[in-house]
Amino acid sequence: MNRRALRTTLVALCAVWLVAAPLAGGGVAAQPGATAGPGDVAVCDSVDASDPVAVATVAGSDEPIRDDSALYAGTVLTIRLCDADGVVTPYGENGAWSIADGDGYEIQNRTDSSVTIQLTEDYGQLAVAGQLRPAGKTDTGPTFTEPTPNVVEPAFGDGTLFLPTADAVGTYGEREASYRTALNETTAATDRLESLSAAVNGSGLTDARATNATETLRALAAATNATDRTAAEYRSYLFQVAAESPTPGVAVDAIDASREREGTVEQDADGAVAGYESALDARASDARSTMRTNLLVGLIGGLLVGVVLGGVVPYAAASRTEGRIRVDSSAEYSRKAQWLPVGVGVLVLLATVGLLVATDGLSILTVIL
Repeated sequence: MNRRALRTTLVALCAVWLVAAPLAGGGVAAQPGATAGPGDVAVCDSVDASDPVAVATVAGSDEPIRDDSALYAGTVLTIRLCDADGVVTPYGENGAWSIADGDGYEIQNRTDSSVTIQLTEDYGQLAVAGQLRPAGKTDTGPTFTEPTPNVVEPAFGDGTLFLPTADAVGTYGEREASYRTALNETTAATDRLESLSAAVNGSGLTDARATNATETLRALAAATNATDRTAAEYRSYLFQVAAESPTPGVAVDAIDASREREGTVEQDADGAVAGYESALDARASDARSTMRTNLLVGLIGGLLVGVVLGGVVPYAAASRTEGRIRVDSSAEYSRKAQWLPVGVGVLVLLATVGLLVATDGLSILTVIL
């Protein structure tokens, strides 16, 4: 190849390079401007400042966060830069920005309009505006602070419930303790009543058992009322906590589990009351049967005695009178022998009625019959 041909070739190569370089581009500066999506536009609609403002949203929500907030580690945030004109794209040719790699968070995704990060354990505090590059792109944006862990393990359901403040932890503990105490007292009264029912079924109702049953029924009623009241207070507080906690699902599970537990306790209490009433009915039925038998025996015995006194005695007296009449025409039948048994029977009947009235026996007869 001669010098002229070599010179021609070099000139052609240079021409090709000059044309191709702008097309191939290099780095961020050569990327075309990006078009923001509807979600990005909606978030930036809250900004009317002429200078760029850093705005954050929690994953799954389009609610813009512009003020300082307390967020737990693990929270996923999407960061956007906004001004009065809308979204300031991070990788556009004009106004490009980025977020620095830093401690306390991990960059999960980058798009043409936002950067998504996740706060890591013990991040402490993160000033979003201070992480934007180039530095000074904006001085306005939220600062996130990791709160002191305020957690409880609900007695109902599974999982860890994060609460917003230490005071909330104390209040939750009081509500749950009151509710559990009422449930335990209801269960204890239910067990006592079931034991009494078994005793009554086995050997009857004594005065001591009757007194114990009265006290137990009163305690069961009081515990049931307390359960209703404390359950309403407990679940109402859980609803409130669910709206403020980063783990609302745990609060919802606790509400459902507490309702299930309460339903079981109430069913057991109702069953104990029904069992005690059944035991009383069974013993009362046995008592009525025994007393009816005794009355029937007494009635038959009374009829037999009445027949003897009212029939045999007058008959014997009449037979003797008949014999005397045959011997002595002046002899006559005494009416006393006829009316004496009747009079005695009437007196006994009146005495019995008087005794029943004096001893409230009429009510006993009502129960028996």
